[in-house]
Amino acid sequence: MGLCVVSNCCPTGCGVPVVVLQARASRDLFCFCDLCGCAWATPREAQFDAGLNSVARPQSFAPSGVDPIARSQLVQGVWFDAVIAEIPESDWTSISEINAAIAADERPTRSR
Repeated sequence: MGLCVVSNCCPTGCGVPVVVLQARASRDLFCFCDLCGCAWATPREAQFDAGLNSVARPQSFAPSGVDPIARSQLVQGVWFDAVIAEIPESDWTSISEINAAIAADERPTRSR
């Protein structure tokens, strides 16, 4: 499955793609940078040019864990239109690593 990229660089300036994840319990979508471990509620907030106005940990959006979501699963609208690319899940941090960090209430970060 491919992961939806909504920004090539998060507002903190990490320089890595920001992807869309789906909360397991609520099925709500949010944006996540696996390098700094920060999350944003909307694709607009996840843009480098938006500036760092807010930041959250993924636990605030998905306390029960996350699942990947492909563009084909997104409904037309803001989230669908915000996707600028898709990357293979194998080229990205493991979803299981993010879920383990959420369960341990730690900040998930890239392990590579």
